[in-house]
Amino acid sequence: MDAKIDEKRNEESNRLQMEHSLSALVYKGSIPKAILESKKQKKLFVVYISGSDEKSVELEKSTWTDSKVAESLSNYCIFLHIPESSTDAANFRAIYPQKSVPSIAAIGYNGVQLWQNEGIVSAEVLASSLEKAWLGLHIQGGPWTFSQHLLIMKELKKGEKATNVQLNTVDMWVRVYDVPNGFMMRDWEKVSLDVRKPIKKSMKLAHGSVEIGELNFKYERLPTFCFFCGIIVIGEKWLRYEPPEPEEDGSSGVGEEMQAEQFSGDNQVQSKGRDKECNLSNVKSEICFSNLGTQYGDFNDILALHEKQGNIAHPNWLIVGFRSAIHDCSLCDLGMVGYAFTWERSRGQPNWVQEPLDRVLGSHDWCNLFLSTTVYNLEGSTFDHSPIYLHLNAVAQVYRAKRFKFENKWLEEPECKDMVASSWAKGVGLDIFSKIRVCTEELSNWGIQMS
Repeated sequence: MDAKIDEKRNEESNRLQMEHSLSALVYKGSIPKAILESKKQKKLFVVYISGSDEKSVELEKSTWTDSKVAESLSNYCIFLHIPESSTDAANFRAIYPQKSVPSIAAIGYNGVQLWQNEGIVSAEVLASSLEKAWLGLHIQGGPWTFSQHLLIMKELKKGEKATNVQLNTVDMWVRVYDVPNGFMMRDWEKVSLDVRKPIKKSMKLAHGSVEIGELNFKYERLPTFCFFCGIIVIGEKWLRYEPPEPEEDGSSGVGEEMQAEQFSGDNQVQSKGRDKECNLSNVKSEICFSNLGTQYGDFNDILALHEKQGNIAHPNWLIVGFRSAIHDCSLCDLGMVGYAFTWERSRGQPNWVQEPLDRVLGSHDWCNLFLSTTVYNLEGSTFDHSPIYLHLNAVAQVYRAKRFKFENKWLEEPECKDMVASSWAKGVGLDIFSKIRVCTEELSNWGIQMS
């Protein structure tokens, strides 16, 4: 009798110990909160449904107490334990069907079930499966970029050497437009793009020699690519340029309009691009494509670190690339007379940024032909970019009056109110417009001293 009592006590003690060990791994919160946490941390949402059967007891006694499983759950998962008889288990099975208990399901933060097991599973298999599901989730969640460059990832198979893996394709979601009547196709399709070939803007449909229509494509999270040739930019260096074949309307066939909104889905389709090789970046292709002696406008880049005024330094690799592009195209910067910056953002704020993004570039032959050329920065624009003026003869510059701008940060200075009052008092006997002119002049001079 005493032996049976001791045996029951031992069983109860073991059961409580297993429950305590399992509860230490479980997320402390509701299912909706666990789902939000998995999305926030980019982890798997793992649900374990158990019963009172022998398999559930054996699973909790061996697999869940293993240190490798605990490590995998901690690193890759938000883990929930749900009893078979609960309402949560019934609701979960309605979305992700389970035939028997115990069952384990790994759900991606995009809602797709990535792995499932029913019955007994060893600790080694469970830990490995969770790790593979997490890795697959992040690889499929691409395309990924690092420092604005495309990052291509492939999963190594067992025994495969990393040096033998070809990293030249990337999976990407594409949105399909203008599907002809009579054809059925999902709006979004998943394609495998060869980064060595141009991306496609469209594809013609034909039945024999009869053209049916044309499909247009937009790509999800499309990385930096050349607007002229459609090649995705890989690496930091400017690459070789070969003019692409123009479209029927004379355009290059690719551009910013090919960027699509984000989407997540699960369809596979292959798409092949043109076999035209062109290794080039946006800026270099733009300034080399024309045969003119000068190129001017917003290049959206700078030539040196000191040209930028702001809290965050300009990436050095962009500066080196812009310089290389200008050098390879045999161009030179003509400089500028006037204010040093042509673009600004957040004036008067702590994150105020100024850069000379607009400039004029000329070929060496053109510069030798027009030796007295001068570029002026014409201040006074109400836009974030100020206009630049190219004059072929060196003459004295006539500056346009700069429009007065009241800075909100002046209100934080105690002297501002006194300055306005004293300026207004100086205009005694003058008309209202003259008083305003005197006040703006006084404030402008005071503002320069304050900055």
